[in-house]
Amino acid sequence: MRVFPVSLTYKMHRIIVIMQVGGWFMKKLIILILAVSIAALTSCSLPQTKGSDLTDSAAKTVTSGDTASEKTAASEQTKTGSTEKTAASSSQSAPSGKTGTAPRIYRPDELLTAEEASSMVGYTVNLEEGSLFTSTDLGYISERYVYDIPSEGSTSTTTIHALLQITQNGLIPADSLKVGQDAKWNFDNEKEFSADEISSIPGLGEDAFYFTGTSQVHVLFQDYYIIIAFEKDPYDAANNVDVNKAIASFIVGALSLAPLTN
Repeated sequence: MRVFPVSLTYKMHRIIVIMQVGGWFMKKLIILILAVSIAALTSCSLPQTKGSDLTDSAAKTVTSGDTASEKTAASEQTKTGSTEKTAASSSQSAPSGKTGTAPRIYRPDELLTAEEASSMVGYTVNLEEGSLFTSTDLGYISERYVYDIPSEGSTSTTTIHALLQITQNGLIPADSLKVGQDAKWNFDNEKEFSADEISSIPGLGEDAFYFTGTSQVHVLFQDYYIIIAFEKDPYDAANNVDVNKAIASFIVGALSLAPLTN
């Protein structure tokens, strides 16, 4: 057996120790490398959210937001449209309770011409110049018809200035109509106020009466309250009532055939 010097033996011992320690470190390093590799492989194998997936998710969120905005906008537009319609409806002329729309406005001579009046009173009738009058505050139009009646047993004549007046819903202010002060309201007020001076006329228009002292006939038809005050004989009230009834019936007939709305 070969014997090495002590110094050599010591050196060899150190080399062996160093190799052992180095081996230990190498093992640790290998284990660490393996651990890092396994961790890396595990991380790669986990499911990841793709960039496109994030984009899609954001797009869906934006789309959803847009849809909600569009729905809100559509709802607001619907409300606005409804408000505009309501505003437009409120700005129109107040409709008549009878016709449902703004009633047509008539001049007296549109419903009774001078020639037609002549045939009823039996004298030549003319429209009195400058007599056409419109009251927008009270909602009526009036006009006078002028004619001469010969005096019995004399060459003199009596000039008659007959009146035809039409209160109509198309002329009555909207504020009055809103509170029910329409043509019928005016007629009913006159009828009630003059109850002791009038007599009813059945079957004429919707309602009618005449003044026993003056022979004036008042008639209500649709959106119109008509006053007729003609004379055929200054001394025969009954005859005058008959003439005014005939004229009233003629006007009601004309209105029933004429357009009642604009």
